Amino acid sequence: LVRTEKGAGTVGHRPEKMLYAPEGAARVYNNYISKGLNQGDAGPIYRGARAVANGLVQMKLGLSAFHGAVMGQEGIISEMARGIKQVSQGDVKGLATMAKSPAAPVTSYLRGTKMADQIVGKTAPSEFDSKLNGIWERTGQRLGMDKIYATRKGTSLFASALRGTFQRDLQNALQTTYKGTAGERVKGALDLAGNVIQSTAAPLFEHYIPNVKRGAWAQQMSDFLKANPNATEAEQVAYGQKLSDNIDNRFGELVADNNFWNKSAYQIGQLLMLSPSWNIGTAREIGGGIANIPKSLKGLVQGKGIDDKTAYVAALVGTTMLENGVATYMHTGKPPQGEDYFAYRTGGTDPATGQPERAMMPGYMKDVLAWTMNDPRAEAWNKANPGLKTLYETIRNRDYKDQPIVNPQGSPTEQLGEVAQYGAEQLTPIPFGESNKPKKGSGLTPVERAVGIRPTSRYLTDPQGSKAAQAGRDLRAWKAKQRTDARMKAREADQ
Repeated sequence: LVRTEKGAGTVGHRPEKMLYAPEGAARVYNNYISKGLNQGDAGPIYRGARAVANGLVQMKLGLSAFHGAVMGQEGIISEMARGIKQVSQGDVKGLATMAKSPAAPVTSYLRGTKMADQIVGKTAPSEFDSKLNGIWERTGQRLGMDKIYATRKGTSLFASALRGTFQRDLQNALQTTYKGTAGERVKGALDLAGNVIQSTAAPLFEHYIPNVKRGAWAQQMSDFLKANPNATEAEQVAYGQKLSDNIDNRFGELVADNNFWNKSAYQIGQLLMLSPSWNIGTAREIGGGIANIPKSLKGLVQGKGIDDKTAYVAALVGTTMLENGVATYMHTGKPPQGEDYFAYRTGGTDPATGQPERAMMPGYMKDVLAWTMNDPRAEAWNKANPGLKTLYETIRNRDYKDQPIVNPQGSPTEQLGEVAQYGAEQLTPIPFGESNKPKKGSGLTPVERAVGIRPTSRYLTDPQGSKAAQAGRDLRAWKAKQRTDARMKAREADQ
C-alpha cells in the first residue's frame, strides 16, 4: 500500500518500508492494487457469491441470441458514430463509413481477431499495425474476458476446445464429481455446473465481445493516427486510453482496473446488480455525450470535429430512428410518425389496452426510454441481480406484478412447486421467458422473438393509462398505510 504520510509501517510482525504519495495519488494506487472482498476469510464467500451472480447473468443474457443482438447493434452504432465524426472533421469518407455500418458486427469482429493474432504472434503485423498494437497494449485492455465476469477460476471447456484439450479437460472435470470426499465431490459438481454455463456463453462473452471491442477500437484509433500524423507518443496513448474507456462504455465487459475505483464497492455492485458495467457504461457514454455538446459545437467551428461521445449519442438516436422507422413501414405498410421512430408498430394489437402493439430494438435506447418515461423505481428494480430479485420476491410472496407467487392455502408440496416454477421463469434466458411468449394479436415474427425483441410495456403503448395506473397503485398503498396507522393509534388509545 501507499501511505499519505512519510514513515515506515509493518506487515504482520515485520517492519516494512512504505511508499509515500500525495493523498489523491495514494488513493488511486491503493484502489488499483486492492483485492477488495477477495481476500482473507471473506474471500471464498465472495468468490462463491460472485460465481453464482455471474452464472445467473450469463444464463439470462448469454444463453440466447438477445445479448448477441445487442452487441451487434452496438457495433453498428459505434461504426455510425465513427462516420459521423469523420464527416464532422470534413472527411467525406465518413459517408461511406456510415453506409457500411450495418456490416460492422462482422467487420469489427474480423478486425479485432486479426489484431489479436498479431499480438500473440500468430501473424506478422505491418509497421502501422505494430504501432497501433503497441498503443492498445498500453491502454490496459484484455485480450479476452476479464476474469471478474467468469463463473469459475479456471478456463472454460470452450477454451479447452479451442486449444485442443477438450476431451482431457472434460474427463478431469467429470472425475471431480465422483472422486474424493463428499465435500470435494459437491465442490466438483458445482464447478462443473459453472463450467458448463460459462462454456455455453463463452462464444459470446469470451470470444465475440472482446474481439468486436478490439476491432472497433482499432478502426477508430487508426482514424486518429492518420488524421494526426504529428501527434506525440504521449498524445497517441492518451487518446487510445480515452477511446478504450468509450469502447468499454458501449460494449460492456468493462475493465474495472482501468478506472481505479474502490474495489470493494464495485464488487458489491457486481453482486447486487444484473450488470453494473452496463449501467455505468450507459451513464458515462450517453451522459458524457450530452454534456459534451457545447465542446463539440466549438470543435465544429474550429474544424476539429465533434467529441467521440457526442458522435455516439447522435449515432444512437439516428440509428434507432432509422431502424424503427423501417421496421414500422415493413410491418404496417405505412410511413412512420411520432413515437414510431423509437418504438415501432408491429401491425398487431396490445390485448391489454387495445392500442397498436409496439416493440423496441435491443440496445441502450431501450434503457434511455425506460428511465425517462417509465417509473424509475421499477426500472431500478429491473437492474437488480436476477437471483436476489427472485429470492426477495419469493420471500414476500409477491411477483413483479405484485401478485401472489404461491397459494397461501396450498399444501407444502404445491407451494414448493409454485416457487420452483416462478424461479425457473425468472432465470430463463430472455427470448424463452414468459414475457416473450406469443400473445393473441401480436405482430412480432418468430425471428424477432428469437433475438429477444418483445412488445413494449404499457408506458409506451398507453402512456396516460400507465401513469394513471401507477398513480392509482401509489394512492391505494398510501391509503392502506393510513388505515394501518389509524388502527394502531386507536389500539394505543384504548390501552
